[in-house]
Amino acid sequence: MTQKDNLKWPQFNWEDPLLLELELSEEELMIQKTAHDFAQEKLLPGIIEANRHESLILKL
Repeated sequence: MTQKDNLKWPQFNWEDPLLLELELSEEELMIQKTAHDFAQEKLLPGIIEANRHESLILKL
């Protein structure tokens, strides 16, 4: 076994590939979570439905 075989790559974070979340303050993290929750609860269901029926959402 060579030294190269012993190297382990760090786990890649697909949700924050540049690790920018580490730079956010607690208040900014709360705003980010609120925006994410809103998008998941209010916007995503309409987007899924529009995609399913191949239509456009003109009113958000």
